[in-house]
Amino acid sequence: MDGAPSPTVVPPSPAWASDSARPDSQGFVGYPGARSNYTNPAVAIGRTADSVVVTCETGVGRFCYKGVGLKNGQSVEATYL
Repeated sequence: MDGAPSPTVVPPSPAWASDSARPDSQGFVGYPGARSNYTNPAVAIGRTADSVVVTCETGVGRFCYKGVGLKNGQSVEATYL
């Protein structure tokens, strides 16, 4: 994937450092539903008061979105081109 931007990992903020929703290069450590597979890098990671989400690159031009509701534990996954 020559020329493709590489993901930037943002260090955990103090609010994330103490809970299971802290991110790393694969998504969120304590939420498997918001975590990419080890072969698929996270290209975007986000958190709101209600959810954690990760977008993973699953191949050239292919991505997968994974998210988990923090209050209800419900998860969603969608693959898109």
